[in-house]
Amino acid sequence: MVNKKKIILALGCSYTDAKFYSTVEHLPPEKRGGWPVWPEVFKNQLEKETGKSYELINLAASGIGHDYMFNQLVKYFAQYKDQIKIILWGGTQFHRRMDPVFERTYNSMAYDFMKSLSTKAAEAAFGEVWKHFCEYSLIASANREFTKFGMKAIIDKNLSFIWLTLNMCNNYNIKFLYYQLLSIYPEYNFVCDSLKAWGQQTDKVSKQALDKVWQSNYMLDTKFAKDIIKNKKSFLGFQMFGEKAWDRQSREEKEMFRIYPFFNNSNAKPGWFDNTKADGHPNAAGHKDIGNKVWKHYVRNLA
Repeated sequence: MVNKKKIILALGCSYTDAKFYSTVEHLPPEKRGGWPVWPEVFKNQLEKETGKSYELINLAASGIGHDYMFNQLVKYFAQYKDQIKIILWGGTQFHRRMDPVFERTYNSMAYDFMKSLSTKAAEAAFGEVWKHFCEYSLIASANREFTKFGMKAIIDKNLSFIWLTLNMCNNYNIKFLYYQLLSIYPEYNFVCDSLKAWGQQTDKVSKQALDKVWQSNYMLDTKFAKDIIKNKKSFLGFQMFGEKAWDRQSREEKEMFRIYPFFNNSNAKPGWFDNTKADGHPNAAGHKDIGNKVWKHYVRNLA
């Protein structure tokens, strides 16, 4: 039950999830999680500055994509739209998508991990079907997803959720701030190396479509661009405007702001990331950094 305070609604993936805890080996508990995540850092700054109290509802969940985030947003928006004053959206990768039947997000650049979830399913039959779904999705990734046609379709879909949220906020006088925390797509070589590791051909993967300039130019050509450009002040780190996502950092920044970003490369292989050896999620300092950047952008552009 939400009280009658003004609401800050936060959306995002594991980079925004207050319940996220690292699984890196040998880390002490205080370095795994449990610190204030960036929407809380923002809320505390806002309350200190205004002297007013806000209710923070953080809908973020690990692994999800923008479609799942928007689905959650609409449910809360319908109920609390008159109380919501600010929506904070921590942008994630565009290649994550929710299957409407399984109600589970699939990440095309984490095939081995996604397929392994079939062994953790409560029902054996469900797990077997999910495994086949992942196998089908892998073939689709190699043959369709990373072509120009596939990339355009996925960019359109992701921008549509952002565009809808922006206009919902404008219609109800709600302040909207979107910060791209994770880069929207991996590099061409990463995609090809991963697909090869999973036994797929890469001849249909478009190097041009995985170029950030091509992606940004296409975003600017979409039907959503006009309204997004008009409301540019609501966006931070957005590739469409030639800006860098939060995760585009130097080695020094990663060492300062990530949980445990570096490890012996012999422990890794293309197509599989061992999250017991390394963890690129923001640590306590990282969440303060994100929260402070969001706060400064809010003060300069939306307050």
